[in-house]
Amino acid sequence: MIKNASGKAKWNGLSEGERSEQKAAMLEQLVIKLGKEAFELLSDDEKHVMKLFIWAVCVCYKDLNTVWGGYAAVARWWLENNVDQQQQHAGNNALNIITLSTPCPSAQTLCH
Repeated sequence: MIKNASGKAKWNGLSEGERSEQKAAMLEQLVIKLGKEAFELLSDDEKHVMKLFIWAVCVCYKDLNTVWGGYAAVARWWLENNVDQQQQHAGNNALNIITLSTPCPSAQTLCH
């Protein structure tokens, strides 16, 4: 860290925030290095399981981002079109939403 800051004098001249950033970057590199070393010690079967686990986590994260992105787009559309968000969320008042959106008279009867 001190070497990256060009010496102790410059390190001491950094703000607390800048030093914290330097420390975080150093720790990140250390974790990556140790992780790679630990991964290389695994058997081929263990490496396969770890790669599958990491892939699954990445897929779940991307799916979550898709859901959040979709929600943000819909919420923005509601605001731009002056639509009350509370009325669009079936969980808040499912029977009214279903009744109002269902053309089938039998569904309206079941809901009342």
